[in-house]
Amino acid sequence: MSGLQALSKFKLEIDLVQKFLKDYTTLRYWKSIVLCWILSHVNIPGNEGADTASESALSLPIINMKLPGCDLISRVSRHCLEEWQDIWSNFVNNKLFAICQNVGTVGHHKSLTRHETAIEGLRMRTR
Repeated sequence: MSGLQALSKFKLEIDLVQKFLKDYTTLRYWKSIVLCWILSHVNIPGNEGADTASESALSLPIINMKLPGCDLISRVSRHCLEEWQDIWSNFVNNKLFAICQNVGTVGHHKSLTRHETAIEGLRMRTR
């Protein structure tokens, strides 16, 4: 809501508002753009869970600790991969699961075309 209010009042001192207005001016010639505010995250399970977690975190004590960025990146990456794997494994009617059960395991070789990479991936799974 605050973003829409800033746009409606043309708060040009905000860099993001300036960038948006510039992009909007360019895009409106090719696309119809409608801006709207959606109340809360009602009935969106992931967003409601995030809201609940953030609200409960407000009551936790603040702990000062040093954490190297490289540790944070690897932990967040691992967590995202685990979440993705859970979604991939439990997705109903996932036709591609028979080809690749584990997410993040199919690599793309820059020297191969996408078609060649797909064929190579199938060969590796049939061995």
